[in-house]
Amino acid sequence: MTDRSSVDQIISRYDLNKFHYIIFLIGGSGYFFDAMDVASISFILPVLKIQWQLSNVQLGEIGSATFVGYILGALISGKLADRFGRKNIMIAGLIIYCFSAFFCAASNSFYQILAARCFGGIGIGAESVIIAPFLTEFVPQKYRGRFAGGMSGFISLGFVAAALIGYLTIPISPSGWRVFFGICGLPLLLVPLWAAILEESPVWLASQNRLQDAARVLSRVYGKTIQTHEISAQVKQISPPNWREFFLTQYPAMFATSGLSFFLMFGYYAFFTWLPQLLVLRGETVSNGIYASILPFAAQIPGYFGAAWLIDRLGALRVAAIFLIFSVITALVLSLEPSVSMIKNSSILLAFFVNGVMASAYAFIPFVYPTQFRAMGTSVTASLGRTGAILAPIIIGWLYNFWGVGGAFGLIAAELCVAVILVLTILPKIKSY
Repeated sequence: MTDRSSVDQIISRYDLNKFHYIIFLIGGSGYFFDAMDVASISFILPVLKIQWQLSNVQLGEIGSATFVGYILGALISGKLADRFGRKNIMIAGLIIYCFSAFFCAASNSFYQILAARCFGGIGIGAESVIIAPFLTEFVPQKYRGRFAGGMSGFISLGFVAAALIGYLTIPISPSGWRVFFGICGLPLLLVPLWAAILEESPVWLASQNRLQDAARVLSRVYGKTIQTHEISAQVKQISPPNWREFFLTQYPAMFATSGLSFFLMFGYYAFFTWLPQLLVLRGETVSNGIYASILPFAAQIPGYFGAAWLIDRLGALRVAAIFLIFSVITALVLSLEPSVSMIKNSSILLAFFVNGVMASAYAFIPFVYPTQFRAMGTSVTASLGRTGAILAPIIIGWLYNFWGVGGAFGLIAAELCVAVILVLTILPKIKSY
């Protein structure tokens, strides 16, 4: 190469190699552990209701607590990652939420576990919003959709792992839920491995005019000597990003993606946080409620990876629209016929379709923002979207007292209809980078 090139252009000249597959697994494992920790509370809530004599509203508050912390963690991490780099923020998030899992295991009251879940949410928010914008910056543009969608597919594996671990630990003793939380903290052992393998994003390094560092990273990734003079800074203005500039220039993308994220998160966590408990409220035992949730949680896997496969063929927005429409239809069926057998069977389809939408969203949302605002924009979208995850468990817990299971699924169907409108009308008009 004799001409000066942007980092993105250099990366696009190469195919995926061993390094990409390794960071794919690291990013996937990050999503996996985040999901396992978030899903753990779904299986622990029925036990806490009995042991601590909690109301449905209190159960909803515990279910929402993680996402209160998530908003703070996501907002802080996005700003810090765009200013100071991606790698250390991602690792710090892992450390925080692992310690929070140990705090949850030691909790002895409603308020203690509420505080511990909020603290853990800070770590989950810091880590999960950085994974896609960070690691996909190593990937040629033609592979980014399937790469991001494939990594997010590990979320479904984390939910399945939570269901299996919950089934194996919670029913065996009154302290089984503490063992479950302790297991969620074990990824702390991976911190040294992540620190040794991960490189700082060369795209971000170039945006900060650290061209020598960017060339060094690219040389290590591709096993070829890439000189500093071959790289041009990708962002002409390298001053640290600020909130005022972000809101003035990125508000159309922010409102569109945040709106979609809100309605997706509301439907997702209204369904998954309450599924085992809804079955218990319909007469199933705690053990049977957990067992019956395994298949719906497992249905997330083909939903995520099926959507990831379709994204590069049909486009992320088109895939999101298709999966959203079927999600609405399934939720409507469940609202009209909320019997135990229908919940067990139709919830498998709902899990499949909702998670297909999630994979699509993870694939396109980071790239509606330019490089200098990518982590910040993703974090704002995730933070505003997670208000839906905060509200959903509480509202479902309250709504059940008046309208029962049918009302819960009816609300999920209604709010997913709004997401369909966003995907079909507003989001196609937003520019991608």
